Amino acid sequence: MENINLDELRGAFQQYYDREMNLFFSGSEEIFKSVLYSTLDGGKRIRPLLVLSMSSMCKGSLEESLIIGSCIEMIHTFSLIHDDLPAMDDDDYRRNKLSNHKKFGEATAILAGDALLNESIRFFLLKMSELPLNDFNRIHRILIHILDSSGIRGMMLGQALDIAKTSLEDKALEDEVINIHQKKTGKLIQASIISGAFTNSHLMDEMGTYFDIVKLGRDLGLCFQIMDDLYGELASFNKTGKTPKKDNMLGKMTYPRAVGLDRSKKKVEQLLSNAENIIDKIVQKHKFDKNNAMLNIVEIFHQRLDSI
Repeated sequence: MENINLDELRGAFQQYYDREMNLFFSGSEEIFKSVLYSTLDGGKRIRPLLVLSMSSMCKGSLEESLIIGSCIEMIHTFSLIHDDLPAMDDDDYRRNKLSNHKKFGEATAILAGDALLNESIRFFLLKMSELPLNDFNRIHRILIHILDSSGIRGMMLGQALDIAKTSLEDKALEDEVINIHQKKTGKLIQASIISGAFTNSHLMDEMGTYFDIVKLGRDLGLCFQIMDDLYGELASFNKTGKTPKKDNMLGKMTYPRAVGLDRSKKKVEQLLSNAENIIDKIVQKHKFDKNNAMLNIVEIFHQRLDSI
């Protein structure tokens, strides 16, 4: 893939994703309507954009990155549907409209989330099988990264720890919060960045670059969740699309609760600086384009921090 700017990547993904999801979930039963209600409701699409941006910077495959980005976005949407349920975060709103379970009922919402998790892997395998691939080991490793990040060692463990640590009485400790954030949110963002890079087959066995990519994913994943904490603390419903200060009401282990607002903002600035340095290092080492979509995303993170 040639270097493509972020707006073009966003447009390419949105067009592909909307078309494929409408085809993939074309049934008339209520569960299909429930799936599409949450799948096609907009959102930041940050995870697929990270896949496509990393792939573009690393001169990988656009076709593969669209498939990977769709798979990861389906998994992310499953997690949002389940997060909003009364047994978890108990939120009535998501992205400025009713949560899935408020629209379709708890039972249908649970099944819609289950379906998205299952169908994300089916989508990945079906679509990858349509491409002229000759290195299935690389595709296998991409899928393992996605499954590790979203399963019981990654996102699901983070969600379990988040629920177990939810308390209005317990003090939030920085190390505990970082551990929860890195698993609940960071792992899937890290998998997005690693998977995007792996669409260039030459990078997979470059161990030095691989470790840089892993650290880039870890830093941006933690950065994103701390910014989300700050937004939840300070922003209005119109900005977040969710109930304001809901994490505080529930006693969630947020980063601002552990270290305060000022230190939280400084931590985000430090993580963004780290990310810029790593991107620059990868670009210089492999002679990639210095003006790339990954730096555009980091700049958007800076702007989002400034707007809080």
